[in-house]
Amino acid sequence: MKIDLKYELLGDKEFVAQVAKLNDKELDKALRRTITQVNTTVRKSIKTEVRKHYTLKSNRIAKDTPRTIFRRNGTQANISTKEKPITLRAYGGRMTRKGYSASPLRGQRQVINRSFTITRQHTLPFMRLGKPAYPIKGALKGPSLHRILTAGSRHKEISTAILETGDARFLKVLRKEVATVLRGF
Repeated sequence: MKIDLKYELLGDKEFVAQVAKLNDKELDKALRRTITQVNTTVRKSIKTEVRKHYTLKSNRIAKDTPRTIFRRNGTQANISTKEKPITLRAYGGRMTRKGYSASPLRGQRQVINRSFTITRQHTLPFMRLGKPAYPIKGALKGPSLHRILTAGSRHKEISTAILETGDARFLKVLRKEVATVLRGF
């Protein structure tokens, strides 16, 4: 997922004057600090927005967004997400009398017919194809975090909320960091 943060400096003459006082090295320093702080805000925003729509726990979301790659001397950050599908157990799945029940989307629990768990060996849900003597399909899986953020049923709502949070935080932090660099820190 690529997040482009947009900001406007046109209306604030005082801030533009402060930025004009900085040399390239000081401006890079302020941008690096800003990107680092906005990175943590965007990662938290990803957790909260995904949790609003899906039943994933925040630890699982953090596990699937393992790292941020900083490029261009720290002035660009790319948050990577794993593309491996998440098992239905992480979506609040449980075994019921009728079969395995899970709800990837909040408030939409479904029972999967011919599904079961092997309680003594595994807690992952499995499903039989056809009659009881037929082979077992692998563990049942839901959408990956990458799929949720890029092509899920609610990805537009999630991505716009993340971008709004990042945009608002970026300008606020940039103002603070430019003032800090001008003070000599």
